[in-house]
Amino acid sequence: MAEQMHLSQGYLSQIEVGTRVPSLRVLRLVAQTTGAKLSELLDDAA
Repeated sequence: MAEQMHLSQGYLSQIEVGTRVPSLRVLRLVAQTTGAKLSELLDDAA
């Protein structure tokens, strides 16, 4: 998935463990890549 979004795996790993907060741009890329809606991702983060 990291390749599809043009992000490093390390960057995504930092987001997963909570040491980095994803930007709106990254959230949009994740939504676009996975087919999820941005609102769903934001609801899950809350």
